[in-house]
Amino acid sequence: MKAMLLMLFLLGCAKNDAQTNVQSIPPVLKRENKTSEQEAPKKVEMKPRKKEALITVGGCANDCGSPEKGIFGFVEACANNNVAKAQRFIDTTVLNLFGNDEGKRLRELAALGMNASWREEVEKVTKAICDMFDGVSDSGRKMVLASGIRKISARAEEARFEVLIEGKRFIFLVRPRGLEWLVSEIEKGGE
Repeated sequence: MKAMLLMLFLLGCAKNDAQTNVQSIPPVLKRENKTSEQEAPKKVEMKPRKKEALITVGGCANDCGSPEKGIFGFVEACANNNVAKAQRFIDTTVLNLFGNDEGKRLRELAALGMNASWREEVEKVTKAICDMFDGVSDSGRKMVLASGIRKISARAEEARFEVLIEGKRFIFLVRPRGLEWLVSEIEKGGE
């Protein structure tokens, strides 16, 4: 009996509440079209939200989504003497090249402004790295790409690779920067 009374009470409250809500809704206002034949609508120029920025570090995207892809893409670009492509696989902010802290020097130049001289320096450094393929025959380059790259160690924050180029051994350290795995250190490993 108490359950029936409770149900009737709740049903009555819901009915009264529904009537109140319907009456409290304001009527929809009609908008008048104020544009006459004499006034043409204003043209709105679309502007881009962001200026397109120059990529200063990395830029290899899917080509370096893993340590293996990163090192292979870099070595392949250098083997094909494609310095512009090789630049995309280098972390210029922390680059340590044969014991020299090139990253510090490039960061200092970048602090002065990402200008032509900075880009020229990055190109020079990349060219110096790719010069390891100077004098290597086409078949030698193919051999390096086919079997001259070997993983030495791998952790979540870095991977080391050994690259043999005509008997010369180079050690590459690849680290993640965002989603890209970029070359951050190169050492000579001996003959």
